[in-house]
Amino acid sequence: MTRGGSAVWAGGAATRSRVTVTVVTVLVALAGCGVRPEAVPRPVEPSASRLPPVTVPAASPNGEVGERLYYVRDDRLVVVTRQVPTPSAPAALLTTLLTGPSEQERDAGLGTALTGVDPTTTVRLTGDTATVHVGDRLAEAGRTDEVLAFGQIVCTVVGHPAVNQVTFRHDSEPLGIPRADGSLSQAPLTCHDFGSLLD
Repeated sequence: MTRGGSAVWAGGAATRSRVTVTVVTVLVALAGCGVRPEAVPRPVEPSASRLPPVTVPAASPNGEVGERLYYVRDDRLVVVTRQVPTPSAPAALLTTLLTGPSEQERDAGLGTALTGVDPTTTVRLTGDTATVHVGDRLAEAGRTDEVLAFGQIVCTVVGHPAVNQVTFRHDSEPLGIPRADGSLSQAPLTCHDFGSLLD
């Protein structure tokens, strides 16, 4: 009986010995990797550099969100924030922009360079890039109005949380867009390309 008990005790000692060796091995491995064990567990935050930038519309006290539209005053781009129940899709945001300033906004001196733009203008979203398909009237606009018109569209559309940049096409072909510095670009655009026109 004593022999059996000794055998059980010896087996327990061997088990404890293996566990101790395993723990020591893990601690040595962690030390070799430069990771120090901590007595109290703590949550690990993800690296901020890996998180995509997200623009969240400002919410008003009644639960509505702010939608930013860009209009024109004295050849400058002016942002207007309207409160809406829920964020609009990029295409709906462009449709709202094309309707022009409200009566109150017009009274404040705001206008638009998008007057007479072909209403068939559409937006398609691929990843974080919105592609705007424009009609003939916008593609052939006068030089000054053209810069302001495209600036209105780009700055408004990139205000949507899902959009970071905008490209343009006409008749299924890439369209060169005039930027504020006078250069033409077929590359994706952001509001920074029209920064010198912002009021």
